[in-house]
Amino acid sequence: MNYLVESLEKIGLTDKQAKVYLAALELGSATIQELARKSGVKRPSIYNFLDEMINKGFLTMTEIKGKTHISPEKPESIIEKQKRQANMMNNLLPDLLGIYNSPAEKPKIKFYEGFEGIKKVYDNIITDNQPIYAFGDYEILLSSELSDHMKKWTIERAQRNIPIKIIAKEGPKIKAYLNSHDQKKELRETKFAKNAMFSTEINIFGDKVALISFQKPGMGVIIENKNTAETMMSIWQLLWNNLS
Repeated sequence: MNYLVESLEKIGLTDKQAKVYLAALELGSATIQELARKSGVKRPSIYNFLDEMINKGFLTMTEIKGKTHISPEKPESIIEKQKRQANMMNNLLPDLLGIYNSPAEKPKIKFYEGFEGIKKVYDNIITDNQPIYAFGDYEILLSSELSDHMKKWTIERAQRNIPIKIIAKEGPKIKAYLNSHDQKKELRETKFAKNAMFSTEINIFGDKVALISFQKPGMGVIIENKNTAETMMSIWQLLWNNLS
């Protein structure tokens, strides 16, 4: 019987709905109470999805001597209905494809909340093993609760042999940090933009762009789109080439 339940789930029924339909097939015509007893599905649950099963054409409802009786639709009728729906979709297919905008052409966007979410953004950045090109105010980052995580992230990034080039807002904390670390060993190049306002950090890697805001409660966004990444990369390259 389990394989019948699984098969019915594949054509749109839930586990409980499938059990109720199979019980109705065995009983022929039954009250809700009888269906509940036979199927093992509680009466309130049956009432919750009864209208949906009727609308889908699996069950019919009649009143007999003041009592509601449920009857199953014949299996061959359901199969015939499925065939008609499939044929209808096949006939519509050319028109649907004509207006279909492939998801591959649309940006894929993922949102991350809080500082734990930001950690996931950073972890995603190095998962792709692509060179990283960044804009950032590292005075903010080094003052945040993420500073320890970033030290571990930097070590892992270098171990993965992923270089990073950073256009950073000039400040004492980032300069002190860079002076106390081996830039070649950490595969990092940094240029400073004196009057820049990088309230949101931007990381470009492969076909993706990560935007990170450290303003509490913290937020991160990863955009996967070739055109967006190329545009951001062009802006980054123009600024990098004009900085000493």
